[in-house]
Amino acid sequence: MTIQAAFLITCVILLITTLIIAYDHIVVARVPFIRLKISTIQEILSQVQIKPKDIVYDLGCGDGRVLIQAVKIQPKATYIGIEKAILPYFLACFYTRKHTQITIHRVDILKYDYSDAEMVFIYLLPDLIKKLQPQLRKLIKNSKTVIAVEFAPAEVRPKEIHTLKQPSKFGHTWFLY
Repeated sequence: MTIQAAFLITCVILLITTLIIAYDHIVVARVPFIRLKISTIQEILSQVQIKPKDIVYDLGCGDGRVLIQAVKIQPKATYIGIEKAILPYFLACFYTRKHTQITIHRVDILKYDYSDAEMVFIYLLPDLIKKLQPQLRKLIKNSKTVIAVEFAPAEVRPKEIHTLKQPSKFGHTWFLY
């Protein structure tokens, strides 16, 4: 194979990859992939109790970092990450591959049934939280724990509001329901 042919193949692969990621980001996800700092996650999780038989969901789990930190606190619980965007989904699958307690699903969080949850973690934009409010209200009514970082469901009063000592760039407050 000539250098020109190899270069052309590389350019085509990069172009296709870029188009897939752009399509996924703009059309599919419509939510930016913004990570919380590990120290922020640890601060939040240190103030909630995850029990060994709990089923914990992270809606819009990104690269799975919340789930990985939660496993370190309670390795006997079951953890499920829900992510719609392809790049964060693949990152989450890769980073969580050594943790058998974690399962990552690539689905729309608005269409997924997480009624079996004991705890739900959300770090989402207000318009998506608003769409999730009926499901979140049911969980809260049934004494399940909901943790919302930065943006809270408007129709439900939190039990506690915390200001983070270790804030992330876009995460300064979290709400416990």
